[in-house]
Amino acid sequence: MFRRACLGVVAVFLLGFLSLVGLLLYPVVFPFRAGQPVHERVVYSYGVEEEGQLYFLAEFSESRSRRPVWFIMPIERSPKYYTQLIRWYRYDMDSEELHLLATLRDDAPFPSQVNAGRSKFRIVEEGIAFAYASGWDSDLGALYDLRVWDREDRAFLENDLGGDGIQLVDRDSDLYERYFGDYASPYWDNPGVVSRTDVRTMLEDVPDGQWNWPRSQ
Repeated sequence: MFRRACLGVVAVFLLGFLSLVGLLLYPVVFPFRAGQPVHERVVYSYGVEEEGQLYFLAEFSESRSRRPVWFIMPIERSPKYYTQLIRWYRYDMDSEELHLLATLRDDAPFPSQVNAGRSKFRIVEEGIAFAYASGWDSDLGALYDLRVWDREDRAFLENDLGGDGIQLVDRDSDLYERYFGDYASPYWDNPGVVSRTDVRTMLEDVPDGQWNWPRSQ
């Protein structure tokens, strides 16, 4: 009799344990609900306008929300990213034509600190300098991808790494100081800088085909 009672307790314990494991693993094995939509999002940077030309960054992403994991209470999980990229554009304000100049990043999923919306722009002697949030260092703090666009050559200047790709700098670096050490606050005190709201307003009627986003779904 005692043995049966013990077996019953063990069986109930195992059943409860397996149920708990199943509850925790279910969102991992089946992360999405049937028919759950893919969300598209576009984040615009600030811009800079010069002689009727607007230069700016646009960050495009496609993602789906995943099932939360239950542990006492639901724990939200980061979404599944199918596409994430940052592009460099020029918008002709007279002809209302959009021109893709370069794709800066296409390596989904981005580190959480990457954000094209957190950006700075300057018209400088060499062309157009910009920096956007691209990482974090425990010693240096916020890191920025800093580049300079040569309008005449229609290319980025070669950076200190010997190329035109991602160049991470911190606020105390010589390169950051060279281009943004005297960056004025508020942003509109810097010649030609356009707010994110105004950038979005100017671009709201641009046909979808001109953006040519590489949709995966």
